[in-house]
Amino acid sequence: MMTRQEICEAVSFLLESAEDRGTTQGILVYSTFLEKIESARDGEAVQELLGKLNHALAGIEAHGDFTPEEYKQVLFLRSGDETFRS
Repeated sequence: MMTRQEICEAVSFLLESAEDRGTTQGILVYSTFLEKIESARDGEAVQELLGKLNHALAGIEAHGDFTPEEYKQVLFLRSGDETFRS
């Protein structure tokens, strides 16, 4: 299981990358989940949020686009989600 810090770093990267590209794609999702993950009460809550985040990322992937660097972070986040099924 990945740590809260690793998850936050990956989501922060996605947020910063989207802002740098000047796209609104994912900005609300990333900032909301980053806030929720940082304030989650325990590892179980973090894991539940990671599952929800990965479902949101699947929607973004289906209807938007990621840079190769962003997609690496998406795959990293998926690898830590025991509930995500592609």
